[in-house]
Amino acid sequence: MVLARLPDWGEINMKAIRRMLFMALLALLVIPQAAPQGNTRAKFVVIGRGHGTIEDVGPVAVTAWEGPPGMRLTELHAICTNADEAHKDFEKRIVKFKVVLREPKKDKDGRVIGERAEVVPNKEGEPEQFTTLFTDGLHYLEITSASNEENRELEKFLSN
Repeated sequence: MVLARLPDWGEINMKAIRRMLFMALLALLVIPQAAPQGNTRAKFVVIGRGHGTIEDVGPVAVTAWEGPPGMRLTELHAICTNADEAHKDFEKRIVKFKVVLREPKKDKDGRVIGERAEVVPNKEGEPEQFTTLFTDGLHYLEITSASNEENRELEKFLSN
């Protein structure tokens, strides 16, 4: 499924990524929700993929996810050349939001593997949405949805 046709990499800007995300969210509204399964662990299904650019970060993969009843999420994922570059991308992006929580990102064994933050829009008039920013080695990710709890569920799912 193609969500949006984007211009060449040199022409992509924040308006293009916002337009693409809007189209992805619009597509999510017309896709019927699956009935809940018996398993209590959250299961997520990819319902759309694309690519774009985040201001100050560069090219990203964009994935639209559907989870348990009512969960609709968007993931932006950049693979950096090293962990320091991923951390720099994190620092550039976090200043554009109001930070609710900032902490080290840990693996299953409790080792610090990056940094994470739960944020909300910084500007008045922007839609109420929650974003989780985090780094994991060479990876920089942003997960956006209607609630921080949904973001945490997808983050756990992606970490397994």
